[in-house]
Amino acid sequence: MNQVSYNDFGLFETEKLSVDYICLNLPNLSNISQVASYFQALGFNCYQKDRQENKSRQEVNNKNKSQNKYELIFITHIPYWDGIQAHFIGFHANFFYRVIKAGQHFELKEFDAILSRIDLYYDRRNQSKDKIGSQEFINSSFCQFQISHSRKNLQVKKNKKGLVFKIGSRATQKHYRVYTKDNFLRFEFEIKGSLIKDLHQLVVNKGFKEFEQILSYQFFKHSFELFYQSSQPSHLDWLLNRLRIYKHRDQVLSHTVPSHYLKQITFKKFSDKSDFITFLQFIVYARSLTYRTDSLGNTQYRCVQFPVQDFLKHTKRSKNYYQLDKLVRFFDQLQENSLIQFFTDDYYRGLVTIPEVNLYKDIHKYWIAEVWMAEELFYQPHPFLFTDYFRTKLTKYQFQVLFEIIQRYSFTDIRKEFHFQQLINSYSTSINGKTKIKIKEHFIEYLQALEKQQRIRSEVLILPSNETHNIHQITYRHLNQNKTIVTFELIDIRFK
Repeated sequence: MNQVSYNDFGLFETEKLSVDYICLNLPNLSNISQVASYFQALGFNCYQKDRQENKSRQEVNNKNKSQNKYELIFITHIPYWDGIQAHFIGFHANFFYRVIKAGQHFELKEFDAILSRIDLYYDRRNQSKDKIGSQEFINSSFCQFQISHSRKNLQVKKNKKGLVFKIGSRATQKHYRVYTKDNFLRFEFEIKGSLIKDLHQLVVNKGFKEFEQILSYQFFKHSFELFYQSSQPSHLDWLLNRLRIYKHRDQVLSHTVPSHYLKQITFKKFSDKSDFITFLQFIVYARSLTYRTDSLGNTQYRCVQFPVQDFLKHTKRSKNYYQLDKLVRFFDQLQENSLIQFFTDDYYRGLVTIPEVNLYKDIHKYWIAEVWMAEELFYQPHPFLFTDYFRTKLTKYQFQVLFEIIQRYSFTDIRKEFHFQQLINSYSTSINGKTKIKIKEHFIEYLQALEKQQRIRSEVLILPSNETHNIHQITYRHLNQNKTIVTFELIDIRFK
């Protein structure tokens, strides 16, 4: 299990997080008018209320200006505390944070201000490919949280713009909300109490990089702890894709196949599937080779040189003429970059990934390959690592089943659906009942192996009945032609 620390996260802008609320404690303030005048000069109109929950408010010192675009509200009576608070809400808070960060007009040490609360949010825009709507996601999460987070205070309320899902008590240091807003879903994290007070000095000392890294870390940590068991993760791609890169960090890759995100298309020929697996194996193999580098424009390229027979040995294929000739033809067509079409990443496809391949025989009549490859092929994070089962001799049906699993698990959604009848229909020739049972057994065998390697969760969902089973309880009888098997990728990381 890989550990993740705050150093793995960036600034708010990098992480696409925004400030939505700031609260300052003003413990030694006796004259609101003086502070209000100060903020009014910074572009804030100032108001005051006795209590935060009150709807009515009144203007402070009658010096508000029509040209001021921003607001702050003073709360004069705080339960269990003798002092005044300044509250900045929504885009007013976002602007005020930029003022603090710029440090040209205001510093927290003025008026002995203490940062006591900050809210961060991430907006996930609705997409046409979403399998469920944002309101259905909230309702589904609420139902699931009643089981997985039964001790938390959970509420779903309806407002003018849709649904609001509240997680946790407002009295605690951490409070989480998910709500619909126009054409997107907002995930919002409220942090207060000792947790934010411990970071106050970072702001005073202008340590904004560390301040934002720690809060970004806290945001993603809490979001992950809440949602990592979700059975409807279509609206969590922003979270899972951000953290997925740490899952296999520092792991040895020599006996694994790094599966890139694959396009959801049908491979027309068996040879297409075979060549693509060979290509992924080659990326792993090329990592171990010595190389020289050169650049073309802004793109860095790596040149590797090796006997074709060595790669044949790496893939544990037979050293016969047929296999050798097959590999020679594979490298000969590699320069066409035709295999890149299967990646979903537009950057890959826009890149001249393999600009040059040279094949020649040395003095001993052995084939030598020289391949230039873009550096991005070696460093681009991959969503999933498979034990390289392809290095053993597989039957045609084993290969087909394994490729189907790899292709499905290379999609970005953590929820993986297998429509078994589609798999059966993908075979070009009709198959008998005995062969169908064997294919089902291969499918179960590989899923159980992935669970044992902690690549996937142990629970399996069967649709349309919505039955949940342990993956080791599944038999071929569960794989009827009208059934869909749902498994879930396991993102096994630990936050320090």
